[in-house]
Amino acid sequence: ALPIYNGTFGDRKDAGEANLEFTPEDWGFRMKTSFAVKNTELASKVVKMDSARTTRFIESTWFVPFTRRLRITYPNGLVHIIFTAATPIDDRSSMIVQFCLRSDTEEEVPAADIIAFDREVTAEDKRILETTEFDVALEDGRGWERHMASDKPGLLMRKKLLELLAAHGEAEVHGPRPRALWPLADASPAVASKG
Repeated sequence: ALPIYNGTFGDRKDAGEANLEFTPEDWGFRMKTSFAVKNTELASKVVKMDSARTTRFIESTWFVPFTRRLRITYPNGLVHIIFTAATPIDDRSSMIVQFCLRSDTEEEVPAADIIAFDREVTAEDKRILETTEFDVALEDGRGWERHMASDKPGLLMRKKLLELLAAHGEAEVHGPRPRALWPLADASPAVASKG
């Protein structure tokens, strides 16, 4: 599952890679995957399952530049759809609008419980985003990064954003490389002492 969501549904003991079915499109991409998640007390209430763990079947659609639709289906048939739109405000901040649609009713699961769980998840998102380098290069022609299979969606997003900029006569602009991202090879005493 996802260890970054340890407070809501991720499980540090089961942080393996998920298999992705990935389809690039001109307008973005489609992705399907499934993975096991833990069921906290609040999560159990909102997914209507008492088990300690369950499986999420995910269908994700990303639209260039900043919109996504996430459809989560649970083994009991519950469907939870999340729509997210991000609007950059400046280089360091964005406004996020998110809402969800579900296949159940207010009588089955009160909206207040769904909102409470969603707020816990988005609070984890916020903590992660606020500790992430904001000036990540869209194109890694400099070889500063290493990737794994689960990075594929993010890498395609970056490629599509570069294409969008180029289509409008724009180019990527970013500041100097953050010190924390220097490759380990640069950490020799001679280089490290240069400050």
